[in-house]
Amino acid sequence: MALILKLIGMEGISFIENLGHLGVKVPKQISSVFAQLKEEHDKTEEKQKNAK
Repeated sequence: MALILKLIGMEGISFIENLGHLGVKVPKQISSVFAQLKEEHDKTEEKQKNAK
């Protein structure tokens, strides 16, 4: 499940960045949601590494 969230977060951020380069205006709410998904996954991944 965590891997799926990471992929969605990473690809979503990349997609939004590319839209920005094309001049498409993306609401900040959408980009912040993808950034939050990535941050949550990174924190979970860090906890798993520390638990080992």
